[in-house]
Amino acid sequence: MTRTKVFLSALVALAGVTAPVTPASAASFAPAAESVSVVRTGGFAGSQASFQVSGSGTKQSAEVLRLASGPAFRALRPRYVPKNTCCDRYLYRVEVRYRNGRVKDVTALQGAPAPRVLWDVIKRVENMPAPSVKFPAIFPFG
Repeated sequence: MTRTKVFLSALVALAGVTAPVTPASAASFAPAAESVSVVRTGGFAGSQASFQVSGSGTKQSAEVLRLASGPAFRALRPRYVPKNTCCDRYLYRVEVRYRNGRVKDVTALQGAPAPRVLWDVIKRVENMPAPSVKFPAIFPFG
């Protein structure tokens, strides 16, 4: 046998005994969200409200961060605002900060067609239970 045939035979034999190489899933390299903030402006009264989730200390906050870390949220466009912005609807600005230093901003007008994951994140952040803070009995003036 020629050297080339021996080499090719060895290569084929090695290929048969080694595990196939599979690329790592995209999810394993996905940046994890560390905070989500929602600023809601407008509405009938022209009000403004801010909501923030940082850290996954509760089941609800962990779910918000999981959704914001997912591929569906990361694929969102920057704006979901129709040409006709009438009348008395809320404008939402969602900002997600990721552990790798990146920031994703998405703006949406209430009722505008947008992927469900955007509205799920907004709804969950808006409805996040207030943190329970226990102050000492002597607080603030004992």
